[in-house]
Amino acid sequence: QAKGRDFWQSPTLVLHMLLHAVLAGAAVFALVLLFGQAGETWTSFVRNTLIVAIVLNLLVIASEMLTPHPTADARKAVQAIVRGRYRGYFWVLGIAIGNLVPIVLAWIGGDAMLAAAGAGVLIGLYATEYVWVRAPQDIPLS
Repeated sequence: QAKGRDFWQSPTLVLHMLLHAVLAGAAVFALVLLFGQAGETWTSFVRNTLIVAIVLNLLVIASEMLTPHPTADARKAVQAIVRGRYRGYFWVLGIAIGNLVPIVLAWIGGDAMLAAAGAGVLIGLYATEYVWVRAPQDIPLS
């Protein structure tokens, strides 16, 4: 775990966590809207919140992955996420299913599309957090 601290001490971690909280909340509301009655104003608010949060999330992830990290261990963690063992979780589940597909579905509109976007976001959040926790821990201590 000591090697993972370098990656987890990123200045963007607070933004990352706040955005994930907003994304999770909007995603759950998007799913709940499918089973209940809500006005167009609330549905639009949930849709717009989801879209804006996804865009901001992608920007924070890009900055985390593209900016140089100060230590070799943090750089190894980024490589494991982007090109290594966790690339499938990151690119397919985290980025594609968790961000890109949901933003398109939310943009298209409709309650079913919005609910599907919410489900995709929750899958992506799980995958991203899994990768963020596991990749730095895989770096050998010696």
